[in-house]
Amino acid sequence: MRKSVFLLVVGFVAGFAAGVFVWQRAVVGKLESENQQLSGDAKKLAALTEENTRLAGERVDPAELKRLREGQAELLRLRGQVPQLRRELQAAKAEAAAAAALKSAAQFAEAKPETNDPPVDKFTVEVTAQVGWHMAVVTGGWRLPSGKRGFIFLQPTDMGDGTVHVQSHVVALPENLVASLGLEQLKSDGKTSNGSRIFTAEQIQRLIKGLQKPEGSEILEGEGEILSAPRVVVLSGNRAQIGVTQVHTLPSGQTYTTGPVIDVTPTIATDKQTVELVVGGQVNLPRAPR
Repeated sequence: MRKSVFLLVVGFVAGFAAGVFVWQRAVVGKLESENQQLSGDAKKLAALTEENTRLAGERVDPAELKRLREGQAELLRLRGQVPQLRRELQAAKAEAAAAAALKSAAQFAEAKPETNDPPVDKFTVEVTAQVGWHMAVVTGGWRLPSGKRGFIFLQPTDMGDGTVHVQSHVVALPENLVASLGLEQLKSDGKTSNGSRIFTAEQIQRLIKGLQKPEGSEILEGEGEILSAPRVVVLSGNRAQIGVTQVHTLPSGQTYTTGPVIDVTPTIATDKQTVELVVGGQVNLPRAPR
C-alpha cells in the first residue's frame, strides 16, 4: 500500500513538473515573440528618428524662402500685366501701320510732281491794244529756256464783210536784235507780260522775212527764229483761238501740250479805221534741262 502511495506521489510530482515545463516553454515562446516585435518596432523608431533628423537638416533657409516668395509675387504681377502688354503691342502695331501708310503717302506725294508735272515752262500774256489796219501789235518779251526773248506779233486785216483776219507770229529773238528793234521796254524776267508796242505792218513784214532767212536778208542767220505762225478769221466782236500745239505723253499716261495758244477778240471801231484787239495767250515750251 505504501508503494502505491509512493507511486501516486511520484506520478503527481512528475505530472506537475511536466506541466510547469510546458508552461515555461509557452511563456518563453510568447516572450520571444514579443521581443521580436519590440525589436522590429525599435528598428522602425530608429528609421523614423533618422528620417526626422534628415528632414530637419533639409529645412529651407529663411532668406531663400523670402526670395522664393518674392519671385512668386513678381511672377503673379507679370501675369497680371500680360493683357495690358498685349493691348499695348496691338496699339503699337496699329501706330506702326499708320506711320508706314503716312510715309508711303508722303513719298508718293513727293514723287508725284516729278512724274506727273509736265516738263514745260508756261509763258502768258494779257493785253488790250487799239491797232490800225496797216499796223501790228507786239507783246511778250519773256526770257525763254533757250536764252532768247519770246514775242508775239499780231497783225489784223479788215476783210470788208465784218470779219477780221488775224495773222500771228510767235518768235524768239536774241538780246542784240531785241535792242536794235527797240523792244527792250517789253522785256520781262518773269513768265507773264502785259506790255505792248505798235509797229507798222511793213516793219513786221521785214522782220519776218529776215527771220525766214531768204538770200540777201539784212538779218544775220541764226539770230532769231519763228516758233509758230497760226492765223484765224473771226467775226468782229467774237473771240477766236489760234495756235499750233503738239501733244506729249508722260510715262504715267498724263498728257500735256507744247506750243502757243492765243485767244483773240477783235472789235472793229465804229469809224472802221481801227480795231481793238483783246489778247490772252499762253506759250508752252519744253523746259530746259537742269
